Amino acid sequence: MKPASARNGVPRTRAIIDGNNCVWAFERIRRLVMRKKWKDARGNLVELVARSTAKKGLRAIVVFDLAGKKRHEPETVGEVEVVWSEPGEEADRVIRDYLEAAPDPSEWVVVTSDREVREHARRLRARVVGPKEFLR
Repeated sequence: MKPASARNGVPRTRAIIDGNNCVWAFERIRRLVMRKKWKDARGNLVELVARSTAKKGLRAIVVFDLAGKKRHEPETVGEVEVVWSEPGEEADRVIRDYLEAAPDPSEWVVVTSDREVREHARRLRARVVGPKEFLR
C-alpha cells in the first residue's frame, strides 16, 4: 500500500531540512561537529533523513551552508537531495526561496529549530517541526 502522501507513485509532501541547524539536535552527530568532523556529521544527518523519509513516504531536501569557498554540487541519497548555499548566501535563504517558489507551501514540512526560518515557513502555511520530532 502506498503512503497516504503519494500521488501517482510520487510522494506529494516534501520536507526541507535545515542541515546545519539539525546537526546540533543529535548527540552522536553533535560530537562529530565538536571534533571538527563536519563531513562525517553531514553524512550521518543525511543518512538519518533518508531512513526517516523513506518510512514516511516523503521526498526531502537537506540544505547546508557552503563549507569553505569551494562550490558543492547537489547530490542525491535515496529520496533525499542534498544542496548547498552559494558563496555568501545562507542556507536559511535557500530554504525560504524553495518555499516561496513552491506552488503550495502547505505541502511542505520544514525541519528546523531556527526561529526566523520557522516563522517564515508558518507565514507561508508550511508545516514546521523540530529535528528530533521529525527524525525519530
